[in-house]
Amino acid sequence: ETMFEEIDTLTEHMRYLGMKPVSTLTRVTEVTKISQASSDIDAQEMVKQLRDDNKKIIELFADISEEADSQRQFATSNLVQSLMETHGKFHWMLRSVLENSSSKVQESIEVVEEIEFEEEIIDE
Repeated sequence: ETMFEEIDTLTEHMRYLGMKPVSTLTRVTEVTKISQASSDIDAQEMVKQLRDDNKKIIELFADISEEADSQRQFATSNLVQSLMETHGKFHWMLRSVLENSSSKVQESIEVVEEIEFEEEIIDE
């Protein structure tokens, strides 16, 4: 839902500036700064790609904001700063998911190692 609201806000602002918004998927893939995601990856890698892509989007918005400020286009700057905040939250959430999942994996490994150790003691 948030993504569609962002797209709507961006296209309205582009029209306000007299620009023609990108309106086809083909054109989006031609002008994007984000690489196409792989289709043969596991969930962990997918979350990493989403985290990294959100970081790239934040950096792109920072560049746009800086340029907009230099041109005294404060509405544009404010808009992308708001989008930076939203994507900053996405980035933080994705980073947290990765940190939590890796700590859970480590906990699982420790439990398995402990069980294996106990089984070795019992076998002796």
